[in-house]
Amino acid sequence: LVSPSPSSQAMPLVVPTSFTSSLRLVAAICKAPTILAHAGLIRGVEATSFSDDQDDLRRHGVKVQTAPVVETEVNGAPVITANGPQAAFAFGQAIVNSLRGPFDPFDFRL
Repeated sequence: LVSPSPSSQAMPLVVPTSFTSSLRLVAAICKAPTILAHAGLIRGVEATSFSDDQDDLRRHGVKVQTAPVVETEVNGAPVITANGPQAAFAFGQAIVNSLRGPFDPFDFRL
């Protein structure tokens, strides 16, 4: 695959060909969910992306949501998508929650 942005230099990307339960987490924000969609990795599941790319996701069989952050699973692997920079904080929180569990302000362990 190459970078989906026509204005940037084409950059080769390594994308898994399938999700397995051994994957701990897959996360994509802004235009990055289109890479997953073009690879067929999120076909039939809920996801979000930058608004300009949502029709492209639909064409690739993704159930597009308008929420800033969408959390789902594909073959047991957690997948988190977000729609852009305004969702960055919530996207980060979702990643941390997926890796560590929900935030507890009284838990001082690292």
